[in-house]
Amino acid sequence: MHVIEIDKALCKGCSLCCYFCNDKGLRVLAKSKEMSELGSYLPTLQGECRGCRWCEIACPEFAITVRKEEKC
Repeated sequence: MHVIEIDKALCKGCSLCCYFCNDKGLRVLAKSKEMSELGSYLPTLQGECRGCRWCEIACPEFAITVRKEEKC
């Protein structure tokens, strides 16, 4: 299982991460109703990440980090 971390201070709400996640059929990220400091909608998690990293690669602001969850 993977964890998606979104830095809200860096995110400008362009939704490229949501577009690529949905385009690849994963539908893990979607626009939320939460607004960024810049007045755009932030992405939110709505499913389980498989670790493809398309959202991380697509983010022009480097606001997304995908990491593998460590098991205890």
